[in-house]
Amino acid sequence: MRTRADELRTAFDRDFAAASRPPEPAHSDFLCIRVGDEPSAIPLGDIASLHADLPIVAVPTRAPELLGVAAIRAAVVPIYDLAAAFGIASTGPARWTVLLRGGAAGFAFEGHDGHARIPDRSIATAAQRGHVRGQFLLGGQPRSVVDLGSVLTAIETRWHHGGTKKEQ
Repeated sequence: MRTRADELRTAFDRDFAAASRPPEPAHSDFLCIRVGDEPSAIPLGDIASLHADLPIVAVPTRAPELLGVAAIRAAVVPIYDLAAAFGIASTGPARWTVLLRGGAAGFAFEGHDGHARIPDRSIATAAQRGHVRGQFLLGGQPRSVVDLGSVLTAIETRWHHGGTKKEQ
């Protein structure tokens, strides 16, 4: 007669002897967006929060990419237009805004296409070109991976070194 201990031992031995499954492929998660007509993506790890129709207060500036400031979680944050930062034509109002992790700035864009989980092996990571640090295909359509930190650095560098004393 088999005891409960014998059944558990047999089950343990059977499971232990079974071949282990291969590890899940590494992947990265992205927020899929549209900047002008350009399908793009932002790594979720770069984003602190996503906002729709965020109230933005315009401020006087010569910086074409600065839309204004917004109050997010008790902080006043500059909000930049990604289309203007990229030098491309906007296709409509920038309805969506992401707050950069760390809260240094927000970036507004026209469209939000959802979330994508992409296997790392499917992401082309060529040498960084401009504010793009890679590309992947989603639904047969290429999407550029945007480096928001690079965008912010370029804006700050341009205006801190080339702006007027009043804007610095």
